[in-house]
Amino acid sequence: MPINYVATYYKTIIKNNSFIYIHGIGNSMFPLINENMQLRILKKETYEKGDLILYSNGSRLILHRIIEINTAACKVKGDNTLSSEVIRTTRILGCATAYRPVGRREIWFVRNKISSLIIPNLSLKMDNQKSRLYRRLLHFCICFYAVVYKSVCVMKSRRAMKKRKDKKQNV
Repeated sequence: MPINYVATYYKTIIKNNSFIYIHGIGNSMFPLINENMQLRILKKETYEKGDLILYSNGSRLILHRIIEINTAACKVKGDNTLSSEVIRTTRILGCATAYRPVGRREIWFVRNKISSLIIPNLSLKMDNQKSRLYRRLLHFCICFYAVVYKSVCVMKSRRAMKKRKDKKQNV
C-alpha cells in the first residue's frame, strides 16, 4: 500500500475522534524518540509550541516538534536536526500524546498536566536546554529500570532453581 494511502487512512481514523499507534523510525527525534518507541497519536483542537506532531510531507509521515506556530502555518524541527521546515497546519494529522519503549507494556509516558507537574521529564513540551537534560535523564531512567528489572528476574529465577535443587536433595 503506498504511503499516501496510509496517510489518508491515518487522517480518517484520527478525524473520527480516535487515535493511532505508530513506531518511531529514523533518528531526527533521538534520544526522546527512537526506533524502539511506540507513540499514541491523537487529534487536538489547537496545537502549541513544543507539541510533537505527526504530519504528511508528500508521500512520507514525519514526527517533529513545533517551534513556532500561527493560524495558517507552523515551523517544525526534529530534536536531533539542525534545519527546520515550515508546513501548513492543514497537513498536521495529530499530536503525540503518549509514548513508550516497545516491549515494556507496563510503562506508558503520558503527556498530561499531572505528569508535567510531578515528573517534568515525562512531558513532551519543554524548552530546548531543559529538554536535552530531561531526555537524557529519562533515557537513563528507562535503561536503569530495564537493568534493575532484569536483575530482579534473574534473582527470582536463581532462587527458584535453588529451591528445586534443595527439594531434589531432600527427596
